[in-house]
Amino acid sequence: MTAIYWVARHYSEIGNPEYIGFDHYRRFLNWHPEWLSPGRVIARRWFSWRRLRNQYANCHNIADLDRFSERFIRELGTQHTDYEAYWKTHGFYICNMFIMHRNDFMRYSEFILRCIRILRELETERPFSSENAYQARTPGFILEALTSYWIWHEKREKRIQVIPSTIAHFDIENTINASGTVKRKGFLWPLRQAY
Repeated sequence: MTAIYWVARHYSEIGNPEYIGFDHYRRFLNWHPEWLSPGRVIARRWFSWRRLRNQYANCHNIADLDRFSERFIRELGTQHTDYEAYWKTHGFYICNMFIMHRNDFMRYSEFILRCIRILRELETERPFSSENAYQARTPGFILEALTSYWIWHEKREKRIQVIPSTIAHFDIENTINASGTVKRKGFLWPLRQAY
């Protein structure tokens, strides 16, 4: 999310590319250049047997999401009347990973920067849950859900077409404090069904 924020603020500094995409240091979208087109977003959709709200509650403190949602609906609800419907669905675009045309990215980044502002205001008023290092990432978890929501919302509004992608995983040997190595798990092996 830090990289998405930086690129949104410095797009011209990276050469104003026609298409922009985000992968992780070890997760990559599998895609083909012919999939690129304005109005298309390449992303990986994951399905949960739980509704997304219940899935979030199972893994995180639902009070944090509820706090954000209340402010989101108050500030952006007239433009996003389907926000509550999204949380009743079972599909999630995962990992803040996507490839999209710059026009779509500008709409997305305007949306996500507004959400970041809301999260910062809420964090200033009262910190989010952070009972352990994992839960201290609450703003990131909420923003990942908002990336997924934005893709779902834009598709529903017929402003984009989502091109489904799989994810490849890349692990390499890495020295840890010069005391040993991490074993190589594989080279571009597809992730399991969980992804």
